[in-house]
Amino acid sequence: MFDRFIIICNPISTDAHKAARRIQELKHLFPEGEHIVLNTARGGRGANGRLLAKYADKFGRRTLLCVAGGDGTMNMILHILLTDRRLGPAAIETVILPLWGGNANDLAFMLNGPPGKSLKPIFDKGRIVAIRPLACSLHRPHRTIIHFAACYASFGASGYAMQELERSIRQRSPMRQPAVTRFGRELVEVSRLLMRAPTFTVTEADHKKVIFERIFLKGSRFAKIAAAPLKLNEPKFHSATAERKSLFTLLFRIADIIRDRAGRRFGATYNSFTVHDDIWAQFDGETVRVPSGTHVEMRVGEQPFYVLSTKLTPYPEQ
Repeated sequence: MFDRFIIICNPISTDAHKAARRIQELKHLFPEGEHIVLNTARGGRGANGRLLAKYADKFGRRTLLCVAGGDGTMNMILHILLTDRRLGPAAIETVILPLWGGNANDLAFMLNGPPGKSLKPIFDKGRIVAIRPLACSLHRPHRTIIHFAACYASFGASGYAMQELERSIRQRSPMRQPAVTRFGRELVEVSRLLMRAPTFTVTEADHKKVIFERIFLKGSRFAKIAAAPLKLNEPKFHSATAERKSLFTLLFRIADIIRDRAGRRFGATYNSFTVHDDIWAQFDGETVRVPSGTHVEMRVGEQPFYVLSTKLTPYPEQ
């Protein structure tokens, strides 16, 4: 399928050391192909957009873009592919293969299950599938910012918890500690932070309400635990709101989604609300500050991106 492989590695991601083995495996499977290995740059989307722009002539349908990093790394690369004009129109036709990095790379699990000993089955059985991501417009006076998410977006408690996690345990802990140890410590810390997260007020349909967390899911946010009815490549999303400050309330809402086998009760294509407090949002693990007064519009994006998957089949409308 591919003549060229661009492998983007986040060197400070959990399990980053495993990327080297995957790179060698790709070179062994495709010895005649061109292999370009890049480390993510400091400086976020701007710096990494400039990095990828240097290879703009390398993108296209015959290129496989492998991302060895976590949810945040994958979200950054996706946003660059969809929005950075320096990459040219061929960028959005480039096929993506997430390589299980970070603590919880949901996209990698939903596309190809848990990491196997070899990548060969993915190339033997995988199909190229189009996915329309979540597109979230954050409207402020005189400015609108759009964020994309392949798997999920959330507003409130979990965004607060992840932002605080970055400021606390991740700053104090060595990034290269054993993955199991780091995952366990972060899970305990996140649970504690969720219970400290404040509620916030929103207006929707001309009514005000206080909520704890609002989530939008393309497929399953918790890909390694349970599968939600909707698949990533269906042109709608799940939405659920936890109004009470309770972790159990949020888990019950997720359980409702999983029981909605046909996706009729929670399936949606559009949602909007205005926040009246400063809050944090998450887009595939990338935390974003949402100031008070921001009007949020969530929809399924028009521009698809393309992935190599053994779990998904092309949706009939694609």
